[in-house]
Amino acid sequence: MKTFRTTTLSVLVVWIVSLVALASFFWLEASAAYLPNSLWKAILGSVVVSQYVTNGDDRKDYYEVDDELKADANKVAILVMEAVIDKEELKTRKLSKVQGKLCPDEPFHDQPIIYHKNKDKGWICSSFLVAPDVIATAGHCIDMPEVKDSADKKRLKSLRFVFGYRMQSADSAVIDVEKSQIYKGKRFIGSSEKADWALIQLDRPVANREPVVIALEPLASGQAIHVVGHPYGLPLKIAANATVQPDFTDTYFKANLDVFDGNSGSPVFNASHQVVGILKRSFAGNFPLDPVKKCQSSKICSSGACADSQVTRTAVFANCLAGFDSPGCQKDLKDQKGFDW
Repeated sequence: MKTFRTTTLSVLVVWIVSLVALASFFWLEASAAYLPNSLWKAILGSVVVSQYVTNGDDRKDYYEVDDELKADANKVAILVMEAVIDKEELKTRKLSKVQGKLCPDEPFHDQPIIYHKNKDKGWICSSFLVAPDVIATAGHCIDMPEVKDSADKKRLKSLRFVFGYRMQSADSAVIDVEKSQIYKGKRFIGSSEKADWALIQLDRPVANREPVVIALEPLASGQAIHVVGHPYGLPLKIAANATVQPDFTDTYFKANLDVFDGNSGSPVFNASHQVVGILKRSFAGNFPLDPVKKCQSSKICSSGACADSQVTRTAVFANCLAGFDSPGCQKDLKDQKGFDW
């Protein structure tokens, strides 16, 4: 009888707890219609363990994608500090070694990231070729403290644009880059603090790589897009299965892209492989501590759980591709408040 009572009591407790939990869930669902949105999210966040649900990480490596996406990727360079290049080798460290509490199942766990022990991180941003000797990136990438406060006090002198840093197989990364794939900046062509873009003339034309094609057709909500860049200083990543979100302006649009720190300056392509924008800001990404796993994992938000990425539209700098002194470019720079380099 003693055993029976103990078992019966345990089962009863389980049933009671389950009923309370179920009732709480239905109460929360019913309350959603009456509570302010911010209050509802706060309550839900205190009840649900994982507020940010992974929709599926769409980032792929260069060797995993088709030839058309590879052609897009070949136009993208990582923007790094000059100090992370030793002769023709990029200084790197495994992602798992830099992020000490990274979850074992985190994507790209054992891949290299650009790293310099005396510079904290050696990677800055992503960038892409818009003319044979002109590179585009986000304006804030050139205005970062590590660039502004570089030892030589000359921003372009401290930077390098490197093509070809990518995974060539699941366990092999190209970190020994040829000298022909490393470029210096020669001068600023134009830039905007307000619209967050920068065009930089390189020290020489880029060999064996074609510039991107700038999209001319109107942007449309729901339009399929993909992004190419170097999230968190990793080898090149291509992330598709994203769309333009409804609320866009003449300067920016929002998108549900899988991007991290380091993707700033990445080109955003449409389905015709034309560039529609420069990645400006991401509200997802990076590696918060997972309260369940007790380790760090990618923060990839479910729809509506956090803000979409912001992308600068190519239209705001297209006039400057014809030259900094062109009337259209000068007007754009005046309207957009160009950076004072």
